[in-house]
Amino acid sequence: MTKRKLTVIGLALAGFLCALVPTSAQDERSLQRLRREINTKTLPFTNRLPAVDRVELALIGDQGEMGSIKSIAAVKTVEGAQARSIASLWRSQTFDHQYSAGCHEPPYAIKFFSEGKVVLYASICWACSNIVILAPKLAGQGFDSKGRAGKALLRVFSEAFPRSAQRSSLLPHLTSGDR
Repeated sequence: MTKRKLTVIGLALAGFLCALVPTSAQDERSLQRLRREINTKTLPFTNRLPAVDRVELALIGDQGEMGSIKSIAAVKTVEGAQARSIASLWRSQTFDHQYSAGCHEPPYAIKFFSEGKVVLYASICWACSNIVILAPKLAGQGFDSKGRAGKALLRVFSEAFPRSAQRSSLLPHLTSGDR
């Protein structure tokens, strides 16, 4: 191939790559906009979860596609100060859709109650840092599952269901260093 042909091909390739930059920047802006929308939409159920008086911790049994819950293997109900403590721990999580990954195979679910009414029902996956808000029906949200608060929340579940934690692939999350 001649030097002239290589130059023409190089210029064409450079032009093609330059044409992609606005699309890439536009895609990035779209992703950031989506991230902000999800973070805003889920805020009343994450960092601004209302006062609660009862919490149900659930060990998920069978799952369907994308982590849908087919059965619950066990439930532990906590009330009063302990429920408020778990709600406080929930609010302290670092929630952000940027943590979210593509899978969702949650070992646990949680329900928060206020005056007998469910204010939040969510499934939680530490492997992919995903929370799927099941009630009210919303979007998924990400959280920092490997951070100090994420590990503390996992400890709540592993203490409620010790057998599940022993055979779980989540043990590295409990034992690895805090961020």
